[in-house]
Amino acid sequence: MSKKLLVVLSVLMVVVFVLTACAPAAPAEAKIKACEVTDTGGVDDKSFNATGWAGLERAAEELGVEIKYLESEQASDYEVNLNSFVEDGCDLIIPVGFLLADATSAAADANPDQKYAI
Repeated sequence: MSKKLLVVLSVLMVVVFVLTACAPAAPAEAKIKACEVTDTGGVDDKSFNATGWAGLERAAEELGVEIKYLESEQASDYEVNLNSFVEDGCDLIIPVGFLLADATSAAADANPDQKYAI
């Protein structure tokens, strides 16, 4: 009886291994793309823009987030940069600073499916 049990268990193990080997591979997780729009100070301003960018760099390092930034040289760049990132397919657009609030609100109204964090 124990020999029969050993044969049955061996066959079951082979079946399990074969089925496991034939299983489809787990789909690769899509990378999240987070994009920062700076105020006029740029990412090296040693203030909010730099702090925001440092946080995104950390997210890239620790979580594998894809990151990008656009620097606004003047207030008229805010809307252009926000729309550029919408067109670029950013999952999360992060405008830095209260001066971008109006442009962000307008962009959010025009693109209700886009995620923003200000």
